[in-house]
Amino acid sequence: MEYAGFEIRQDVSIKYKTATRSESDIDILAVKDDLMLIIECKDSINPVDPFESRTSFKHIKNAAEQLQYSQEALADQTFKTMFAKNQKLDLRNVKVIMPLILTSNKLFWGFDMQGIPIRNIHEFMGFIGHGEWFSNFRGRRNRSTVYGAIAKWKRVT
Repeated sequence: MEYAGFEIRQDVSIKYKTATRSESDIDILAVKDDLMLIIECKDSINPVDPFESRTSFKHIKNAAEQLQYSQEALADQTFKTMFAKNQKLDLRNVKVIMPLILTSNKLFWGFDMQGIPIRNIHEFMGFIGHGEWFSNFRGRRNRSTVYGAIAKWKRVT
């Protein structure tokens, strides 16, 4: 993602007190222009039975909860300013904070968990590398620019 102009931080600790938790982490934090991606990565094989499917689902649900917590923390301007200083990032121009769950398999592709899109890592990296998103969703060939596709991630039906 750095080659595409993003400033990257990995395994970033978040310590912010809410009603449900007081700390978490962000697997990948990527900032470019007015966009901040907060990404939770889940690496798993394709489930082969209902029990493995249930476990995968629980991991995705946990990822969504972590991202919601991070979004809440970063929405607090006082926290965001302190966080930016600690991470040595300029976040003053960030207008969009986009959460994303990246998986190593395509089982949950196109779905979202609690409003957070779930995408496959290979597809996402191709998208970042080329600046355009090509998909063959529901038999239609779609093409989007980076910002257009990010805006549409939540609207996949």
